[in-house]
Amino acid sequence: MSLIVVAECLAEPGQEDRLRTALEAMIEPSLEEPGCLAYRPYTDLNQPARMVIVEEWTGPRPSPNTSPPRTSTT
Repeated sequence: MSLIVVAECLAEPGQEDRLRTALEAMIEPSLEEPGCLAYRPYTDLNQPARMVIVEEWTGPRPSPNTSPPRTSTT
């Protein structure tokens, strides 16, 4: 079983290239982390200041006694 992490980053106006460069610089170090299967930054073509990072990690299977996280409906 793997864990998928999705993160969104929004660059300040005029800082889009700086954000993209920083996130791309994290690809190799992230892939060297134990358990990291994938690290993929994506740029939103319709909103260049928005980038989404998708990471995939190996992880232990949840215990059958573990209850799912609660979500707020408010």
